[in-house]
Amino acid sequence: MDDVLSGITADEEKKLLARANVLFKHPTWNELLVLVFCSIKAEEAAAALTEDQMIDLSISVVTSLKDEMAGTQPYLPMTKTSLDDVAKRFLPIYEKCRGIRSNEVSKEMGVSTRHLYRIFKRIEEMKQEERRAKEADRWSRENIPPIGPLLSKPKPRTG
Repeated sequence: MDDVLSGITADEEKKLLARANVLFKHPTWNELLVLVFCSIKAEEAAAALTEDQMIDLSISVVTSLKDEMAGTQPYLPMTKTSLDDVAKRFLPIYEKCRGIRSNEVSKEMGVSTRHLYRIFKRIEEMKQEERRAKEADRWSRENIPPIGPLLSKPKPRTG
């Protein structure tokens, strides 16, 4: 999401929020509006649109969402790839916060403790996958001889 949000200039954000502030008057809707605008702006097809058209489209989308979902708490499921993306974004925090209580970290990051545990669990899984891949690579290249006792016929015992 940070990559998407980096595509908006301060002037664009100011203009967008100035036009929308009359409609929404709530920071959550304004944040969603900025996210929608940035997503539209990031699309190649949006190159044909003017800035005002992108703003109008963003306001229209968020107004529709507001009309349909205002007052509800929609469930936005996290797919495995989106969890991977979030885990990669949280990796520096994970490394930095070793030993700090998780409820403090979750408050600082603006996520629930349960969600933080899910992210950190995925980070551990990703690290374990990396370790397994490195170990498999190491064993496949270094320690398995092309012809060796495991690949040859057993020798009969003498004696």
